[in-house]
Amino acid sequence: MQYCPKCKVNVRGHKRCCPLCEGPLTGEPEEDIFPVLPLPRWSSLSFIKISSFIAVTLIVIMSAIILISDEPAHWCTIMILATILIWADLLIALYFRNNFIKLITTQTWIGMAALVVIDLMTGRHGWSVTWSIPFIFLGLTLLTIIIGKAAKLALEDFIIYLTFDVLFSLLQLIPIHTELNRQPIPAVTSMSILVVFAAGVLIFRFSDLKAAYEKWLNL
Repeated sequence: MQYCPKCKVNVRGHKRCCPLCEGPLTGEPEEDIFPVLPLPRWSSLSFIKISSFIAVTLIVIMSAIILISDEPAHWCTIMILATILIWADLLIALYFRNNFIKLITTQTWIGMAALVVIDLMTGRHGWSVTWSIPFIFLGLTLLTIIIGKAAKLALEDFIIYLTFDVLFSLLQLIPIHTELNRQPIPAVTSMSILVVFAAGVLIFRFSDLKAAYEKWLNL
């Protein structure tokens, strides 16, 4: 065992200097009591830097093509949007990699926003808000429940995500009132199902909902 004559303490393991005063140690070093884990070849920060550089490079190239092109380059605009969404999606996946429900929820919200933007950029046909978004909200809610049950989570651990799904689904009222959605039956049906579901949770599982919000708000 190593010994620090200045601090008069024994130092276990194999140290180059005293961890207290950083002075020289005497005695024979022994095997480290904690295993030394190998460092990953790519850190999270390195991945963020590389992906950000690639995203900025693609955006600059597409922007340059738009500026020098004589005709409208709509595909370049779509590429810029896709690059931003993919970059954001990668960062979200990295940040929420330990919370699968939060990862799926945030990525789905980004995907729905992307569908609306693409719909508007390709001629404002309204297919995204008429068909895609209503069914995605229902599918996301069902998937959240399935994942929560499969992972054997308590309802209070994932009910907050169900609540946000219901609240965000009400945003479908905007395209209905702005006449972007000219066939509101799927959207109204989707919102009605989710509101009835939320009412059932509020009435029958109010304690879980209250516990989830107290936990989320750190009350």
